[in-house]
Amino acid sequence: MKSGKLGGGCFFVEQNDSILYLKGACSLESQNVGAMYALMNEGILYAKSKNKFFDYGGSRISGVRQFFMNIGGYDKKYYYYQWNKSPFPFKTAFFLKNIISKKTKNNR
Repeated sequence: MKSGKLGGGCFFVEQNDSILYLKGACSLESQNVGAMYALMNEGILYAKSKNKFFDYGGSRISGVRQFFMNIGGYDKKYYYYQWNKSPFPFKTAFFLKNIISKKTKNNR
């Protein structure tokens, strides 16, 4: 910023083959002059200089998602797997509950 005060910042994690964007924030004044774009650009340029991928990390918050899409991001589906160590009758009941819930949601 012209005032010499810190206007914002970003946290990145450098991994084996990528640079992961964790969090960034700017003052409203800095946002209005494009500081978040400049900060993200520096992260992208750093990743490029190290020959690594730049990972936005993603978000389903519409404004954040749109920001990432504006600078070249794209949607990617992630999957989550979990082991269920419950007894068989509970597993079966849980499975049936999920099927019924999905059907009632789709019929609304």
